[in-house]
Amino acid sequence: MSDAVSAQKPKKKRRWLRRLAWGLVIAVAVAALARGVAGMWVRHEFNARVAALRQAEVPVDLTEMAPPAVSEGRNAAPLYGEALKRLDVLTKKQVERIGCLGRKLEPLDENELIDARGLLAETEASVDELMRGAERPACRYDVDYSADPLRMRLPHLNKLRLGVALLRVAAEVDAADGRTDESFAHTSAALRVARSVREEPMLVSMLVDLAGSASALRELEIELGREEPSDAALAAADRAIGPAMTRERFMRAIRAERCGGIAVMRLVMDDPNSLARYARGGETGAAFRFWVSVGVTVAEPYILHDGLAYLDIMDRMEGLAAEPFRWGAAEWRIVNRDSNDQALRHWIAHPFLRVEMPSLPRAMQVFDYGVTRAREARIAVALRRWRLAHGSYPDSLDDLAALMPEPPTDPFSGRAFHYRRDGAGFLIFSIGPNARDDSGENADTAGAADDIAWRCGR
Repeated sequence: MSDAVSAQKPKKKRRWLRRLAWGLVIAVAVAALARGVAGMWVRHEFNARVAALRQAEVPVDLTEMAPPAVSEGRNAAPLYGEALKRLDVLTKKQVERIGCLGRKLEPLDENELIDARGLLAETEASVDELMRGAERPACRYDVDYSADPLRMRLPHLNKLRLGVALLRVAAEVDAADGRTDESFAHTSAALRVARSVREEPMLVSMLVDLAGSASALRELEIELGREEPSDAALAAADRAIGPAMTRERFMRAIRAERCGGIAVMRLVMDDPNSLARYARGGETGAAFRFWVSVGVTVAEPYILHDGLAYLDIMDRMEGLAAEPFRWGAAEWRIVNRDSNDQALRHWIAHPFLRVEMPSLPRAMQVFDYGVTRAREARIAVALRRWRLAHGSYPDSLDDLAALMPEPPTDPFSGRAFHYRRDGAGFLIFSIGPNARDDSGENADTAGAADDIAWRCGR
């Protein structure tokens, strides 16, 4: 009896294992079937959304947004590239010092000027090349817009801010040595270097433009407060500032981001191995590529579902980008909240939303600040030109009609900037994001105030 019972135990165990194996096979088959159905549906929806965008003549590929070519003789990019390449011989400490001196909010002191002169002695050729480039009317860097978006090369963006900083250092040395017009010339060149990527559609290019322009405009504000440039130098500065970016520029950046997202989704569908190469930063082993490809293939419906949510949010943000941030601030907060809620509730299905969405409302704020400062700069230059011609500042900005037939308006109010004479100089200010007149005060001087001001004490 005991032998019979002992013989039945292995049989029961084998039957249980067979049932478990069949259960797993069925579960895997059902999961594979569900994944296949979900994948086909999401692919169809994603492709339909992209087709609808194309039918509406909205760009869905970065190649459609590439700026037009520029003839070699008009293109500043080769000269800027050569100038910035020369800076590769500098030590890390020298590069950091240029960046530090070129970002200062106040004029350089005596010790800093000693460092600045030493750095300029080693970078004279680069400064000359940047100045030559700034004389050319256009700039197009060599960017392959058809490249894999995960591997697109934009090396010039890493060095442009260094070029702006170097020109600011040169401007400070010129001012200290009494070469006022040369100081303004270097600052005007810094503005042109910063704006050299303005035609590139990518969001990162726009942000580099804004950052470099903000630095150069701060140098211009310093110079206007301490120097007496000629009318020719002021006119050159006005041309370098040029027209401020419009809402269309920000909408282009959103469309370029959407093109990049669509390209990544297409890689998920068509070439999972590219994601493996990107994850490793180059060549990878066969085993690694295989497992990443398997993972991406299995997760494809989730990733493409993220793509659908991404396209929905980007459509809403593009619509809001047509209006100043303040006018659509409440709607921006709603869109940002919705995208964050989706990302948090469905963190597996929405990796794009978790990474991409929070940056766009902040980018819009930076954009509005940069546009405001550029418009204030044009007014400030016009005021100094008026004073040169008339001996004092005007009582109203309306008096500048001859210099500015279409005076810039405050992006945060849609009306004229606030202006008043302030001692020997003047004060221009925008009401800022809170839409309240804080008399030109901001967080640096008055806590919760957030006016965006341009001060000149001369």
